[in-house]
Amino acid sequence: MPFGAELDSAISFVYLNGDRVTDPATFQKAMSYLTGSFNWLYVDNRNVAYYHSGRYPVRAPGVDPHLPAWGTGKWEWRGFVPFAAHPHVVNPSRGWISSWNNKPARAWHASDAQWGYGSVHRVQMLSRRLAHRIPKGNVRPAGMVRIMGQAATVDLRGQEDLPPLLRIMGHSSRLHTAISLLHRWMASGAHRIDRNGDGQYDHQAAVALMDHWWGRLIRRAFGHELAHLYRYVLLSFDDPNRHMHLGSSFQSGYYGYVSKAVRMALGQRVLGRYRILRCADGTRAGCRRALRRSLLATVKALGPNPAKWNANERADRIHYQALGLITVPSMPWQNRPTFQQVVQVSAHR
Repeated sequence: MPFGAELDSAISFVYLNGDRVTDPATFQKAMSYLTGSFNWLYVDNRNVAYYHSGRYPVRAPGVDPHLPAWGTGKWEWRGFVPFAAHPHVVNPSRGWISSWNNKPARAWHASDAQWGYGSVHRVQMLSRRLAHRIPKGNVRPAGMVRIMGQAATVDLRGQEDLPPLLRIMGHSSRLHTAISLLHRWMASGAHRIDRNGDGQYDHQAAVALMDHWWGRLIRRAFGHELAHLYRYVLLSFDDPNRHMHLGSSFQSGYYGYVSKAVRMALGQRVLGRYRILRCADGTRAGCRRALRRSLLATVKALGPNPAKWNANERADRIHYQALGLITVPSMPWQNRPTFQQVVQVSAHR
């Protein structure tokens, strides 16, 4: 939100609280006055719509937002992105819209501090379930709650990164047990959940393996290009929120980089192919070799008995800050949003 323009956003809420918003077009116009960067959703008895608000500069031709620009005046902003150029949609053909702190639209530039946008993001834990369920017909409120609840306990790496990782590693007699554990966990939905309350995740060994493997995997896969640069890259391997007991997780990390580099090594069609970054030497055999070595090193570090591999569920728990004398006990991890609600709009006037 631009400094000094905070009060401009009041116009949006005046329109929302009055009678000026009556359809998707008036809703999007109302939200265009809001200066903060937010994803706004609209629904009535016939329509669904989306608008991404905020004030975004139009860069001068030739400016690279990742690099400094000369202060001669030639490279100054050329105003702000107009209303029609903001990400927006009304009644998309697929019939639904999902939003969970994700990139607003393809080709929409991220902020200068955002390095986590890519082919993998936590919104996919929600959107994949919506895409699977909605085409089957009427979704009742309880079904929507179930979809949100299921998405909240998924490990994004298990859902999105494991499929290409396991495909490129293939069968290995030395790693048969570890690979089988990961396959079963992925097939079950890759959840980090303790359904019976015994203090252990249901797929404890697989979750522990993924947690310990992830950093080794990245260093082996990208060591050729990034060996001495990790501390300078403004992105952690894994989203730190889960380890900080905040719950909200998988917004920012190497998830997309791993997925795309491995898919490139598999020879798959990939949009926005990396020009430099590769999985090992970029070949299928080289990537497979690097990933197997990283997994083997992880198994050796964890020990020979998977039953003793510990994912440390307590370290994931969400903690609450005490307010005066009022305290709230911690709760099991879930990928909590800022808020969530289910609203049912009647099709009848």
